[in-house]
Amino acid sequence: MAVGAVRAGHDPREVEAAARSAVRLESWDIAVVSGQPRATARFAAADDDEARASHAAILTGVRRVAEVPGAVLAAVVHGRSRPIASAPADAGRN
Repeated sequence: MAVGAVRAGHDPREVEAAARSAVRLESWDIAVVSGQPRATARFAAADDDEARASHAAILTGVRRVAEVPGAVLAAVVHGRSRPIASAPADAGRN
């Protein structure tokens, strides 16, 4: 996820704390890519739906303390990353 400005009254260290309070993270990394801070939050999920829910929880938490101008959800399988598409708007409806 790209991380923008930290919201007033918050400390940059709260970004990681917010992500970790949302779900159990396996790892957390932050780097500057093309001048933009980017955070990678790794977590385990049984399937794509669980991954989407965890990703949403992380984003909700982080957005409380900082701007998040962009985020991509991906699964790492056998060392290779593959994007996970958003759930269809009508998923689960009959």
